[in-house]
Amino acid sequence: MKAFRTSGNKIEGCVDRGICCADIGKAEKHSLSAVTAGASEHRVTMLKIGKLAQQAISAASYLAEKYDAEGTRVSASEIADVRELPRPLVAKVLAQLSLHGITSGITGPTGGYRLARPPHQISLHDIVSIFEPIDIRPMCPFGPNWCGNGPPCPMHDAISAAAEQVDSFLQKQHLGPFCGLKSRSR
Repeated sequence: MKAFRTSGNKIEGCVDRGICCADIGKAEKHSLSAVTAGASEHRVTMLKIGKLAQQAISAASYLAEKYDAEGTRVSASEIADVRELPRPLVAKVLAQLSLHGITSGITGPTGGYRLARPPHQISLHDIVSIFEPIDIRPMCPFGPNWCGNGPPCPMHDAISAAAEQVDSFLQKQHLGPFCGLKSRSR
């Protein structure tokens, strides 16, 4: 979990890896970030997805930054260096993304990776679903055989709604906003 100070509706600080709504209103609207009011600050919890999926989004977002009509390719080493990720991990993630049609890669000295489709056509769901089973509903707090065998548990509707909101968020958010951005210098 990362915490940020806020000023008005904007979050001050940065997210180096992971997903976080950039404004409190969006966080509250999507009910994906826990926002706790304090005297002068809010605490924001990022959407919890696995580390490998986060790193895949990080790599894909860099490819979205570099996406252009000329088909510019980027090396796994460049992505690893800019995003501060281990090189072997980036190579593994890019290979998986390529197998699933998110990226395309060419080997050799003039090779590299690029997004296989325009960034606005690649949702976070497309990426995350490669690395973790996001379509599986959470288990009932009373055990695996409670809900679905008689009346649902007292938390069934709330848990189902939260799972649907996360799925909807991942489906709606895409890599388009990263187009043309410049990564921060370290």
